Amino acid sequence: MSVLKKKCRGRFLAVAIMAACTASVAAASESTDERGRTIDKDILVQIMALHGLDERGAIARLAAEEEATDLYRRVRSMDLPAYAGA
Repeated sequence: MSVLKKKCRGRFLAVAIMAACTASVAAASESTDERGRTIDKDILVQIMALHGLDERGAIARLAAEEEATDLYRRVRSMDLPAYAGA
């Protein structure tokens, strides 16, 4: 379970960084995902370089990481102390 927590924390940090950066940058340096949310170009460049993706792939990865973080939060909020992930 600790491996899952570490992965989710990492993904949460990536999403949090993305959110913080997109809120503070000018519109000229932003890209938009399919939901209309803006994503900082610098974050996209870093994700593309880190994972060897094109812009569309980087946007998809960030969206998947955001979805995983949301799922993690929902499961944690259920307060299931005996839940073993099965």
